[in-house]
Amino acid sequence: MALFFGGKMTEEIYFALKDGSLLEEDFLSSISEESKLLLAGLIEQHELLYYRGSFALADKVKKCIYGKITSMKAYSAVVSLENGEECAIDYEDLNGGLLGDDVLVRLFKYDHSSGEIIYILKRANWLIFGEVVIFNGTYCLVNEMISPKNYRIFLKKNKSLVSYKEHDMVYCEVEAFYKGSCNAFVTKKMEVNGTFSKDVTHILLKNQAHLEFPYEVVEEARELPTWINNKEMKNRIDFRKHIIVTIDGDDAKDFDDAVEATLLEGNIEVGVHIADVSHYVLANSFLDKEAKERSQSIYVENKVVPMLPFELSNDICSLNPFVDRLVQSVRFIINSKGEVVSSSLDRGVICSAGRLTYKEVNAFLKKGKVSKNITEPISKSLLLLYKASSLLGKRYKKMGSLEIESIEHVFTLDSNGDVTDVKERKQDVAEQMIENLMICANEIVSKTMKKLDIPCVYRIHENPNVKRLENWMNLSEQFGFSCNFSPFEVTPKELQKHLLSIKDKEKRKLISNHLLRALAKAKYSIVQKGHFGLALKDYCHFTSPIRRYPDLLVHRLLDEYYFDHKGRKVDKKVIVNLEEESYKASIIERRILQIEREVDDLLCAKYMKQFVGSSFSGIIVSMTSKGMFIELENGIDGFLPFEYISTYVYYDEWKGVVSSRKGVLYHLGESLEVLLESSDPMTRQITFSLLKNTKKSIIKKKGK
Repeated sequence: MALFFGGKMTEEIYFALKDGSLLEEDFLSSISEESKLLLAGLIEQHELLYYRGSFALADKVKKCIYGKITSMKAYSAVVSLENGEECAIDYEDLNGGLLGDDVLVRLFKYDHSSGEIIYILKRANWLIFGEVVIFNGTYCLVNEMISPKNYRIFLKKNKSLVSYKEHDMVYCEVEAFYKGSCNAFVTKKMEVNGTFSKDVTHILLKNQAHLEFPYEVVEEARELPTWINNKEMKNRIDFRKHIIVTIDGDDAKDFDDAVEATLLEGNIEVGVHIADVSHYVLANSFLDKEAKERSQSIYVENKVVPMLPFELSNDICSLNPFVDRLVQSVRFIINSKGEVVSSSLDRGVICSAGRLTYKEVNAFLKKGKVSKNITEPISKSLLLLYKASSLLGKRYKKMGSLEIESIEHVFTLDSNGDVTDVKERKQDVAEQMIENLMICANEIVSKTMKKLDIPCVYRIHENPNVKRLENWMNLSEQFGFSCNFSPFEVTPKELQKHLLSIKDKEKRKLISNHLLRALAKAKYSIVQKGHFGLALKDYCHFTSPIRRYPDLLVHRLLDEYYFDHKGRKVDKKVIVNLEEESYKASIIERRILQIEREVDDLLCAKYMKQFVGSSFSGIIVSMTSKGMFIELENGIDGFLPFEYISTYVYYDEWKGVVSSRKGVLYHLGESLEVLLESSDPMTRQITFSLLKNTKKSIIKKKGK
């Protein structure tokens, strides 16, 4: 097939590129001057692709899908595709792709969950971070988060700007990429600044987290006012005499949201006041550009890598007690059925009457204990907020909102940063109260923007993948709980009803945890597709603009099209930019989740190292072809390899762990006594061996 453009056919361009891409110099030397004149038009018409000095035929990349490399493993990568699915790419099919690159992927026909990268559209970084190692006498850079183990990043010592040695952590500038390697030179050596431990710092940097703010961002933050003046309060509702409080964790310093409640003719009027970050972080400012790159604050090791400098996140934007602060507010009235009968969005100014913690609010709501911060007016407001939340919770439950138990760890660290204790995070009544109120506020904002046709960054959660849901249904049936619904048309209410029918808490926790893996991942989109998990048709993120960039975008859109210019016409460029920002925010969110998981695994491994040689009771929570994952009572899990049991053991998807000599040995949910063989913080792996069974499997065999 030859190329056509402007009525002319240029076969020499086609034949020059038919076997693959060519470097610009080689390509231009192989075609005539007449053909060169056609190149700009062919690129504009998407007949040709050009990137970083290479040309390729667009025809060669048809039937492919756009994606971004979002995570790297030892010998493979994961690409998030534009259709919302994920694709696994083996090392030999990466073709030079690195973490964060925009790529074109050809999916394999036999399995659309895997494929190969055939073209790199855009490199994420020419500046990368890693550890210096010596490989066959040559200095290389290693970063398993950016590239797979077999991909060599060779360091050109004669070009490096700083001296370095083996095991130093350095930044490098890439000079040239090749299919299985690249050349780079060191530009900066990393020094651990003490904010985080060295191990955690490595994880953050390997995953491209920004630990320091650029100079121009810091300067811009310092120039912001530290108080509110009368001019800024103009055209805002004055809420300063209202009994408004913040409720957060003990160590929180950035307060996005504050709440209040009053009785109104038998109903409850709730006010959710959110920090007006968009008033200070202007579009395309240095602060805005940096916040966009970070996208979210990262919470690890009981500390934070903030999205915004502390001058904003902990000061002028934070709803600190007893000082005036600018807010965007959602006020709504709910009736005895938990229905929102009216609502309004306003810009206002508040003065928080108190900084409360979840701990003291839980003690007040559950036991009536009153701390020094809970005055009589505040206690009345808290009781109304709790009643409003309970009414909302009942309505959400009736609609089918899923309550899925997922495991989160709470780490206790000493002054040296060593882990002294690990517990599962439990959501109590105060945490649930704030969550319900924030969900309601987010829903109201989303509905309002959709109704008025204002562009918005929605938080969507699409229907589950049919195949994954079928696998989960099979698992549930193995436990003796038949699923009376179709995987093609399942509703959240049906899933909720199924989970609630499981009375045994241990079984329900295991089954719901596997359901979480079967559900689609929530993401950001400019198209409202509803939130499956919450059973809501309209939803967005509005309540955390200090720590989430999509929330800041929603605030800015309200400023642009609701508060200041109702009915303003929307420029198409705005929609295109929002679409890009939504996609980017979803990708960075997954990277941050990866960071938090890795730090979680690291801290668990550090904590468990002291118990090597000790025995524990645990439950089989998942299985692979190589072994079983065992979860302990404190929520920490580790791996029990089959080789530690017998060479004749294997995993059968339908039966469990099977011995070729003795038949079925173990099922999911079975309780085992295990010995802690090793706990390695370097690899973040905890390994068990088997001691003995302690009780029978909790899975019911069919026919019994």
